[in-house]
Amino acid sequence: MNGPGFVDDRRGVSEVVGYVLLVGMTAVGVSLIVLAGSAMLADVQGQTTDEATELAVHELEGRFQALTKPGVDSTEVTFGDRGPREVTVVDNRTGGHIRVTVEDDGTYCRATVPLSSVRYEDSKGQLVGYEAGGIFIKSSESSSSTVRSPPSLVTDNGTVDVTVINVSGRYRGGTAVVRKDAALSRNQSAEIEADLFNSSTSRNCRRPDNVTIEVKSDFYDAWAEYLESETGTSAATTDSNSTARVRLGSTWLPAAANDSENQVVNLTRATGSCSAAQLRRGCVVSDGSRDQIKVDKSVGNRYTALAEPLGSGAEVTSVRTVKGKVAYRPALDVVFVIDESGSMAYNANTEVAGCEAGGSDPGCQSKREAAQVASKGFVEQLNESKDRVGFVGYDTQARYIRVDGEYYFTDDFSDSGAKATIDQFDQGGGTASNTGVQKANALFSLKGNASKKRVMILLSDGQNSDAADDERLYDAAREARDDGVVVYTVGFGSEDSIDSDVLRKTATITGGKYYYADDAGRLDAVFDEIFAKISDSKVVVHHPVTMQTTVGGTTYQPTYADSNTSYIANVTEDGNTALNINDPAAPSPYSFSTSAEDGSLVSMTTTEYQCEEYRLTGQTVVNTSATPNQTYQRVSCAPGGIDASSGRTVEPSAVSIYLDGEDASGLLSKSSGWWQEEMAETLEGHLTDPAEGDTVRFDLQSNQAVVVFQFPSGEDSYNRIVVLYEIGADADSSVTSVVDVRVVSAHVGDE
Repeated sequence: MNGPGFVDDRRGVSEVVGYVLLVGMTAVGVSLIVLAGSAMLADVQGQTTDEATELAVHELEGRFQALTKPGVDSTEVTFGDRGPREVTVVDNRTGGHIRVTVEDDGTYCRATVPLSSVRYEDSKGQLVGYEAGGIFIKSSESSSSTVRSPPSLVTDNGTVDVTVINVSGRYRGGTAVVRKDAALSRNQSAEIEADLFNSSTSRNCRRPDNVTIEVKSDFYDAWAEYLESETGTSAATTDSNSTARVRLGSTWLPAAANDSENQVVNLTRATGSCSAAQLRRGCVVSDGSRDQIKVDKSVGNRYTALAEPLGSGAEVTSVRTVKGKVAYRPALDVVFVIDESGSMAYNANTEVAGCEAGGSDPGCQSKREAAQVASKGFVEQLNESKDRVGFVGYDTQARYIRVDGEYYFTDDFSDSGAKATIDQFDQGGGTASNTGVQKANALFSLKGNASKKRVMILLSDGQNSDAADDERLYDAAREARDDGVVVYTVGFGSEDSIDSDVLRKTATITGGKYYYADDAGRLDAVFDEIFAKISDSKVVVHHPVTMQTTVGGTTYQPTYADSNTSYIANVTEDGNTALNINDPAAPSPYSFSTSAEDGSLVSMTTTEYQCEEYRLTGQTVVNTSATPNQTYQRVSCAPGGIDASSGRTVEPSAVSIYLDGEDASGLLSKSSGWWQEEMAETLEGHLTDPAEGDTVRFDLQSNQAVVVFQFPSGEDSYNRIVVLYEIGADADSSVTSVVDVRVVSAHVGDE
């Protein structure tokens, strides 16, 4: 390495120039300063007081500090009337150093950063120096020194930041150029970083027990005073070698590095009982019925224990089709498109004596009247809080039949509302069913609610008067489909008079279905079937589940980041209230955070309950394997809906704990339901990525375990809860930025 070098000190097995904990040491040298503009120096020449000298140094500081900025490669300085013999550049070969030593369980990692400075004597013989970004003054009488401007060594929350500019060269009078060697600066910084982060020794110092800062300087007693003030820890001095040092113990270091608070855990699996060595590392052991986790270093430590779900959370679910329950089904916008051709005046029930086919006999119910009765029966099943209905009549032309002569859609299903509107259907004229569907499409487009399920019921008792209208009808059906409308078609009356193929194709285009009714009774049944089909809810039921963690005999319940859990079902037993953790609409994932003492056994249990009242979560899942695709609503137990007496705790034999490096192929072979997350998705980020043919294993931190609770499953589902458990600290964890060294090398003069 060319240019000013860095000293490598080794002790034990350690050699570091920086460290990664929280000590960000920005070594940018120590020589910066003493350059100024001629106007300032002219003022200084006429003054002999210490204050004037310090003022000059303060003004000179900015010139050197500019070199620490990106893109600044040089600066010019002058010392006025001061000659080369009065200004001294003490470079890193003859100056002092800042040394940071990190100790971790007997291993020492050390970074030594040389100090350079720029100094001169004032008129009273006091030595004024700019060093490590600070201004120091040393008395000519007592040899003691003081800090007049703090150096750029800063400690905070377990970090140490130092900015050092290493200056070499010689001032020869007049205006001098100070040039930054950018390449050398980068190389020195890279070398330090490599020693810090990539050596085998430094990797053993990632969780230090203490950090010692040592400064060797002519101003060492001022450094001691500053270190005490900055760290809040007593500093010691050694006069014989002009050093000041401060030792920062484990309580000063960040909590993440303080093993007295957060011990490293390296979980292993025991066969039989845990040995003392296994207990010190962390042990998974069975008590004969269930696996438990235990850590005991016998030093009175407390360990933070955390648990959180993996993947989408609990997958204790089943699929059901719920018949017509308003609470589960989506809201409906329904439009009736009813034939008003002249044949709708004919008898509906031709099996009744005196009611001949094709006739309009007195005392016989007409097809129009039968359609009105069936429509009213359908409307009676709608729910005023969520559904709406509209009406279109057609013969050779179509018309809107508005409620109260005003409303295209209504949620008033009473005798004076929708039912009265149904009575307005008439008969007379030919048949052009395409006009009715086109009119209904416009109604959905202009007045429909996109959040509701859209249904059209097209009733016809014959064929289109113009065969060309069949293609127009198909086009209208495609338009309806594209607008999210499902059309159900009904042929009513004599099969010979109905073009069932046209009606069937129309329904099929939209994903609907064709029905045939030969009389009024069958028409009532058909309308009931259509309502059942559109109101049946396909749901994924999330069964209520609670989970408890027991630490040293004390039971803990999970918490949510969002404190508003009023809409999550809960159950209270033995005075303990537990929330349902199997609710996909929960405000945030649940988690456990507890503290475990040395020697505490840790175990987890889950309990499944029956629910007496479910609610929609607003979430859906699509079965893409069904033709056509089918959408299922996700439902969860409503608050107050858990049957507390129905609890069934998962047997210990159905609970498995997996550690780092253990085989995961058995879990991955489990078949999930089409609505469930695949196990590989659940465990994403916690599995190895092996070459083809190799066993897939768990890839976890040393202090982590994956806990799988298996619930009773259906033929095509795998009901489980998968939790990532973590206790203490990972053996490979490092504390961010203990020592971060940045070097800026600069040279005064042209030689």
